[in-house]
Amino acid sequence: MCKPTGRSKPGSLLEAIAHSLRSHGLDIREYRHGDELIEIKVVNLQKLNKGQASVGYDGNVTWEYTGDIETHVGIEGIRDTIVNVLTTDMARSSERAIGAQEETKS
Repeated sequence: MCKPTGRSKPGSLLEAIAHSLRSHGLDIREYRHGDELIEIKVVNLQKLNKGQASVGYDGNVTWEYTGDIETHVGIEGIRDTIVNVLTTDMARSSERAIGAQEETKS
């Protein structure tokens, strides 16, 4: 996905995000207000147990996941997932993913 230049409408940026996510095989459900895309919901149909992510026109990103809280293994999995999401440098991950996509196009 290329970086936007100048000001873009949030809906058009969501369209770009949705397109990029689809290229990774993810399923996107779009929510619109008139013609404007205002939110997307993202799931991996091959791995529904991974949960669902939502991205709003305001940049709000949420992830919903139902974990096993009744066993030690389940609790450790929830803990490890939260630690990985909140401590991984996401911007660097995105830069690597974008760089890899550009290399495959060359």
